[in-house]
Amino acid sequence: MNNSHVALDKYKSDFNCCQPVLAAFGPDFGLSSELGLKIGCGFAAGIGFQGLTCGAVIGGIMVIVLMHGNTSEKDELQEEVTYIVIKEFSRQFKDRYGSTRCSELLDTDVSTSSGYQKAKSKNLFDKTCPGIVATTVLILNQFNSKYKPMNSKHYFEQVAGEWDIMRETFFSPMIREKAISSIGIKSGDIVADIGSGSGFISEGLIDKAVDIIAIDQSESMLTTMKKKFSDHQNISYQLTEPEKLALNDESVDVAFANMYLHHVEYPNESIKDLFRILKNNGKLVITDLDKHGFKFLVNEHHDRWMGFEKSDLKKWFDDAGFTDIRIESLNETCRSDSKSYNEKAEISVFMASGLKQKT
Repeated sequence: MNNSHVALDKYKSDFNCCQPVLAAFGPDFGLSSELGLKIGCGFAAGIGFQGLTCGAVIGGIMVIVLMHGNTSEKDELQEEVTYIVIKEFSRQFKDRYGSTRCSELLDTDVSTSSGYQKAKSKNLFDKTCPGIVATTVLILNQFNSKYKPMNSKHYFEQVAGEWDIMRETFFSPMIREKAISSIGIKSGDIVADIGSGSGFISEGLIDKAVDIIAIDQSESMLTTMKKKFSDHQNISYQLTEPEKLALNDESVDVAFANMYLHHVEYPNESIKDLFRILKNNGKLVITDLDKHGFKFLVNEHHDRWMGFEKSDLKKWFDDAGFTDIRIESLNETCRSDSKSYNEKAEISVFMASGLKQKT
């Protein structure tokens, strides 16, 4: 049963206009049908029989928030997307029905006893409301496809074969050299290359007497990297999701994460997980983008974050438990030209490092 059928079936079971919408979409976002029905209960006949905003519209807005709402006060881009989608939803609904108010949609004031009885006697709830619920579901299905959250994994699967050439236009190998030289790599160290891609960081470690664990969410990227470094036996490869690293606690001496953090959903949680995998006296080095305003990178490169404030990074390292925290400019830039807009990005790059030291 598709979500249109679910919604109409619930409405025909004598639920209000809001409840079927939430019941139809909620499970896709971790909200059970039962809880969706419960949450939507108070929005009958324009918010508790006041004739105000239609319950289907309210349910639609709730679904949009489930689809796109931000979970961090710093995630301004996702917040903006949410508002854009809500406005477009409201516009499409008004274009179809002329209003989002229940009393205007039913052409009677359901906030009064006489108006409600008029609506019941004319079967307006049966004649008008099912179509409104169906239209709401149709618009939401379109939005779920059009505004589907960007998937960096899919993007990197597509570009893996050309990534080395693309990367050369984005940033210099000096970022790698400065990151590696910032800490003392010792013979025998186990080094994790987090978000390894095709091996940008690992390339600077390959001839050192260390064991490298290349970690990435893209199987195609790791396949490309394996071919490139097929003659080297000191690299192992691990396919894993961001923020859920499949590494044991205290299993690596050094972790590098280059241009990785702006692709994860929860950077603060990711830094905590990186702290977890480090041995005592282990070190983390992150190289990434300073805060910027180039939104085309989100659309074209599927970036999750538009860079970071150094004050946020300091807090996240502190919260994770790191000591000897250093956050500095590398005096390097990341450059990209938009394919769709007449815009060029040049963004400064920071290096953030910290020590895991048990007391």
